[in-house]
Amino acid sequence: MRKHVIFPYKGTEEINIGMSLEEVRSLLGNDFENKPKVQDNITEIVSFNNGILLSFNNKILEYIGFLKNVEAYFNGINMLSLTLAQIRQLFVNDVNIIEDDSSIIFEDTGLSFYFSDKEENNTPDEMSIFKKNYYTS
Repeated sequence: MRKHVIFPYKGTEEINIGMSLEEVRSLLGNDFENKPKVQDNITEIVSFNNGILLSFNNKILEYIGFLKNVEAYFNGINMLSLTLAQIRQLFVNDVNIIEDDSSIIFEDTGLSFYFSDKEENNTPDEMSIFKKNYYTS
């Protein structure tokens, strides 16, 4: 299983928020596929072998999503192995939290989590890191 060490608002040990689409493609080689365009200025690529989804705005990386088939470590903890209840407890001091039926975003920490079934004892299907103010600007 692929392991990533993540740094909120910054990136991973290999890929950094703010990199160009060309830089990331160079790092990944042919190990990615393009996702259908959602908006003209947004490009998304996915690397299933690396277990990541990358979103670019005007060809600049703003968002890295980690799929369920990887381990994503923050402060030594595999975030994708935690339940929603454990995630809430871990970030209990965050003030700026955005939540809906399928996700929870900790804007202060720079992490978000997506759940196909958002129950307190379920683990996330995806977690992400993003540029500062990604959800609030």
